Amino acid sequence: MPTGPSEPPIPVWLTLAPGDDPLGGCGAAEAASDTPMAAAAVYEQVAARLRQRIRLGLLPVGERLPPERMLAEQLGVSRVTLRDALGVLQGEGLIQRRRGAGGGAVIVGRHPSPTEARAELLRQTATVDRIIELRLVIEPGAARLAAERRTEDDLRRLELSIEGMERAARDGRDGVGEFHRADSIFHLTIAAASRNPYLYEAVEKARSRLFTPMAAIEKEGLQQDSVAEHRAVLDAITDGDGDRAASAMERHLREARRTLHRLATPEAAAR
Repeated sequence: MPTGPSEPPIPVWLTLAPGDDPLGGCGAAEAASDTPMAAAAVYEQVAARLRQRIRLGLLPVGERLPPERMLAEQLGVSRVTLRDALGVLQGEGLIQRRRGAGGGAVIVGRHPSPTEARAELLRQTATVDRIIELRLVIEPGAARLAAERRTEDDLRRLELSIEGMERAARDGRDGVGEFHRADSIFHLTIAAASRNPYLYEAVEKARSRLFTPMAAIEKEGLQQDSVAEHRAVLDAITDGDGDRAASAMERHLREARRTLHRLATPEAAAR
């Protein structure tokens, strides 16, 4: 009897306890977009998967990838295929491979100046607006379902991600990469807690398309405001209040859009 198309997978880290370490150096919650790939996957697909993790901020600048053996095993591919994929990413300037003791693949990138960051945000304003519009459609719904279906492990991961945002906010500009990572973990955890793999896939793709220069969100006060908005979403999910969770998520995303518009204007530089 014919069957329908297989569902997109919810990431394996959702079934693991917080603190588990399936990647040998990359925590379980940070493996959000690392669902195993089919054995027949080619190096371009492996490169695309790792590239997406970089775009999501789960692999920030300076992060060292797990050893090749562990990463190849986690992705379900051979080490030869993985090396070819890493070669692609190195050619794109996304990673640097170092030899010898303490070597391996490291995420690299440049840090734009505030002026460059504002110019890039201004150039991408229309794209950012459409992506946030999409997120406004899907993420409040994910938060509503998460309030109904979340587990204690989900709540623990959400709490840990907010604690990560708080630490990053205290670091100001130096914490931008860590803030982006904690923010992605928070939103992806909510999507996964909806227990709807199609919804998770949509949220993951929407976030990966929002690849704007995160150096634009370098001000500690703005990050602290965002932490408070995330906390409101978590409080509603913890209480099992779907309506309040959806409303809090919508308020957070609308404020994020307003913040990006403010940062894209020359007037923001003087603030």
